[in-house]
Amino acid sequence: MLTVLPLCLMGLLVGCLGALTGIGGGIILVPLLTLLWHVPLHAAMGVSLIAVVAQSTGAAATPGRDTLRNDRVAIFLETGAAVGAVIGAILTAHAPLPLLSILFGLLLLFASYSAFRKTGRPETDAATPDITNCDGWAGRLQLHGECLDRGERTRYRAQSVWSGWSTMTVAGFLSGLLGVGAGAVKVIAMDQIMKLPYKVSTATSNMIVGLTAAAGIGIYLKNGFINATLATPVVLGMVGGAMLGTRIITHAPVKPLRVLFNAVVLSFGLLMIARGVGL
Repeated sequence: MLTVLPLCLMGLLVGCLGALTGIGGGIILVPLLTLLWHVPLHAAMGVSLIAVVAQSTGAAATPGRDTLRNDRVAIFLETGAAVGAVIGAILTAHAPLPLLSILFGLLLLFASYSAFRKTGRPETDAATPDITNCDGWAGRLQLHGECLDRGERTRYRAQSVWSGWSTMTVAGFLSGLLGVGAGAVKVIAMDQIMKLPYKVSTATSNMIVGLTAAAGIGIYLKNGFINATLATPVVLGMVGGAMLGTRIITHAPVKPLRVLFNAVVLSFGLLMIARGVGL
């Protein structure tokens, strides 16, 4: 119990933070397991993939989240992310561990930099595009919707559809390669490139990260990277944390979420790079 309880509590915290920011939790879980628990990197990545699927399922099952999530956008973007995830998962067994650690850190720093750039922008910018002058593919694929946020309804339509899809494919590759949901890149693709409202981006990302992670689990299992004994308490905690975070986000302001996201990923990014170069 001295081992199981802390792992459950860690999963609870990571799942809640992942649901609040849409980053999937794995991008925080892997550094925690490797830096604090000294779990081998491949094993931590395997636990992360299973935990991300659980966290995504918990977030999707929470009542009220469907008022923000756009399922049509999620399915369209996942077609690219799943292909990237399979390719990344195949390559991860052959990549040197220091390189994976450095790449993981760089991914975190990129996510932190992007969040920092967004912190000062008004919350409504991405939520009020000119829906009469958007990407034609958004109309053909019906990538539009209406979200209810704190009693206010906002109409939106996706922009730069294929740029967002290409970025999502890269996110899928990083997911398979590094054992994460790559939600940080996915939120950026939807929020900054496709110009969806931030909360729609995080809610939709919470659905996509689980689908992408599931695409790589079979390959990780074949390579022996899945440790069920370690994963079980983490997964239990993450499901509860995801449901808690999902309930919170429908009433939470956007700017503090971005600041929280930025602080966490910046710290872990620097630590992972230091680990990779042997500091």
